[in-house]
Amino acid sequence: MTLQEDEHILYIKILSEMRQRRSNEDTSEFSLPDLFSEEEWFEVPNSSRLKLGKLFKQKVDENLIQNVVFSYMNKKNWAVYKMIF
Repeated sequence: MTLQEDEHILYIKILSEMRQRRSNEDTSEFSLPDLFSEEEWFEVPNSSRLKLGKLFKQKVDENLIQNVVFSYMNKKNWAVYKMIF
């Protein structure tokens, strides 16, 4: 899956937020929109949000993002993940 430049920047932000959660030992469940302010998330075009979501889930499923597991799909059809330590 190829990311556009702006999508790549958002993906880097996701990974940065993940590192911050790990350092804070935040074990709560989260979905990708939780890693952004509401304004930031909804400024991103829907097609880019979908692409980022698919890429992130793929990386989690392939165990390329450590200490994160897929948990379930919520009522908004967002993938929910859990940090594990």
